Amino acid sequence: MQQVIVKTHDTRILVVDDNEVNRMIAQTILEQYEVRVDLAESGMEAIDKIKRNFYDLVILDYLMPSMDGLATAQEIRQLPGDNSDVSIVVFTANHPKETLEVFRRTGVTDVLLKPIEPNALTRILLRYIPQSKLIDPEEAVLELEELEEDNAAATGETPEFISHLCQFLKEVDGLDCMTGMFYAMNDEDNYYRVLKASLEAVITMSKRLNEFCQHSPAHSLGKQKSTSGKKHSVYGLEEVHMDAHALKGIFASIGLDALSQAAAEIERAVEKDDRNYLTEQLPDLILWIDQVFQDIDAAVRQYESLLVPMKDEPSQSMCREDYEELIEDTLMHVARYEIEAILNNLERLKRSTLDPVSKENIEKAISAAHIFDYRMIEERLKLAEYR
Repeated sequence: MQQVIVKTHDTRILVVDDNEVNRMIAQTILEQYEVRVDLAESGMEAIDKIKRNFYDLVILDYLMPSMDGLATAQEIRQLPGDNSDVSIVVFTANHPKETLEVFRRTGVTDVLLKPIEPNALTRILLRYIPQSKLIDPEEAVLELEELEEDNAAATGETPEFISHLCQFLKEVDGLDCMTGMFYAMNDEDNYYRVLKASLEAVITMSKRLNEFCQHSPAHSLGKQKSTSGKKHSVYGLEEVHMDAHALKGIFASIGLDALSQAAAEIERAVEKDDRNYLTEQLPDLILWIDQVFQDIDAAVRQYESLLVPMKDEPSQSMCREDYEELIEDTLMHVARYEIEAILNNLERLKRSTLDPVSKENIEKAISAAHIFDYRMIEERLKLAEYR
């Protein structure tokens, strides 16, 4: 499906979600609109930021521990000053017709379905960002209207989209790479970053769920307490519910629809206190998750092998003009989050004849690139002068 983007200027949005992957996905998408994005991982942190900063829009996750999205919205509306009037949009997996009226009573302005569909986000920005901060909003509105007409007349055929990453992922059972690419703005780099973050988060949650199963006999599913006398965090049904909810969103965002539905069933089972269902289905879901993400990890590793040139290539001398031009080109790719081009350029810079200080900065930039720390890449490149 075609994606319509409306560019902005001087626009600042706060994204609030306790899940790191969801924050990253939202930030990745919003940056395509040239929005300045601030992040918060709890309602309390969000309120603190809103007290100190002006935002054009606040996007809240509905289900968060301690203080959920609705409670956070209520607290924001009680703040003194104009910041309490900010438009608040809540992420939810429920149908907005069923929830919007209830949400508005708590101060919520609108609802955005998860996973984030870019054109739905465009409509939200057109609706709530001041017109003076939107670039060519009329054109975006026309494009959306034309797209709706085209979709109504569509034959159901899915356009082909060529992606090197998807070529490696095609053997992963149940993974619809086209859907994952769509939610990543049809940008292979974005999808790669989301998958990398998802791998770490999902593996962590899967381990927690497995430990819960191991320490929860069929007749006594519930919170497990330490028998050692030492205080430690308790992982029980409430935490299972939170993780199932988070997994449901992550799976949907990367193209794992069947796994997303299975996680949603676990979430509903906890809400209904259906412990028999949990006992029977949760262990199978964990095994399913582990197998799929082992395959994703293997595919991503194969893809990564293409990103880094051969390390055994000999050093190559480079004149000042070529060196500085390559630095500028790399900085341009950093601004666009184009990791493949960044790594290729950094390896070329590393192989050039450099003094020890510049070489060290290039190596640190490469390390930063492998964890997608674009700010650190930029800082190190600016220190890697030609000497």
